[in-house]
Amino acid sequence: MTFKYARHEPRAVRERPTLTGSITGRNDAIFLRNKYQTELDNAWTAIVNMVHFIETRNQELKEAHSKLPQIKRNVEAHQQERA
Repeated sequence: MTFKYARHEPRAVRERPTLTGSITGRNDAIFLRNKYQTELDNAWTAIVNMVHFIETRNQELKEAHSKLPQIKRNVEAHQQERA
């Protein structure tokens, strides 16, 4: 079973380097924000994908668990036949 990837498109931020931005460090702040926002977006996408995978596996486990009583009865009946 593989992950079902959810597509995530982060917002685009326009960077306009200006002299004032260079003096105040605004350009550096925008660069760092974009860098860390990309990392956060990637982490969020990974979490969403893992949640989808776990939900799928949970459904499979519930189906298997619902079949347990029937299988148990079949095994007990088979053991009684052998005895």
